[in-house]
Amino acid sequence: MLLRPHATAQEFLAAAQAWLMREESANNLLLSFASRRAAHGAAGDQDYYATIAEGRDICLAATAGQDGGLLLGGNHRQALRLLARDLAQRGLRPQGVVGEAQAAAEFAERFATATQARVAPRHRLKHLALHTLPLPPVVVGEMRAAGPADLAVVEDWWEHFREETRTPGQLRDLLAAVASRIPGRGIVLWCAPEPVAMAAYTLLLPDTARLSAVFTARGARQKGYASALVAQLSRQLMLRGTDDARPRRACFLSTDAHNPVSNAIYERIGFREQGEHQHLDFIYAA
Repeated sequence: MLLRPHATAQEFLAAAQAWLMREESANNLLLSFASRRAAHGAAGDQDYYATIAEGRDICLAATAGQDGGLLLGGNHRQALRLLARDLAQRGLRPQGVVGEAQAAAEFAERFATATQARVAPRHRLKHLALHTLPLPPVVVGEMRAAGPADLAVVEDWWEHFREETRTPGQLRDLLAAVASRIPGRGIVLWCAPEPVAMAAYTLLLPDTARLSAVFTARGARQKGYASALVAQLSRQLMLRGTDDARPRRACFLSTDAHNPVSNAIYERIGFREQGEHQHLDFIYAA
């Protein structure tokens, strides 16, 4: 069994994308992270990319961002042990791990033993997929791409989104990533007529997309703005695409499995559950 580190997101995708696409719904979070890094550049030198192969066949893939969490693709016990040992030996300390429940637990146990970290459950993520074109939204307002004049608002909302969803990572790194996606590089707003909601998206090769960071301003909630934005963004992506003008075959997103409100909203739009992942946190000694 061989662990192969990859220096860049591009190199990682060249090695692992075809294998990850075999289970694209389960692996779209990992694919999205690597695709975003490949398109916009890494946030720091601590990004980690690795594949583990048994013979000629990949059996596990993993990525981690600077000051963020480790994302797992696959579930192979021996490979998970090898991965935990490699991260520990490199002195890397991800804030947590996200993967299939059994894989996340196995990795967390091995990594915590090697680093003396404590493991705490954060939440369960429900993965959803949209394969049918949603109906046009009937809510007042319209969607547009976020531009430089919107940066302050988007940064403020992203900070609130991070707080409400307990998103891992340092705020400064998240805001730097936000700035790199404006103008017109993956963030859209619903305006009625002023901005009231936002959503982000990442284009995944060859023909899908992942939606994220769906947020409504606190004074504009329960009016259907976020639902309208997700529906319209999904329609645009599936009808004519964005950025590369290539229509997308499917859209993916993840939501808190214990949030019935958001789950019901996405189901009404047409998203369907594809599976769940466990998110575990690591707590290191001072």
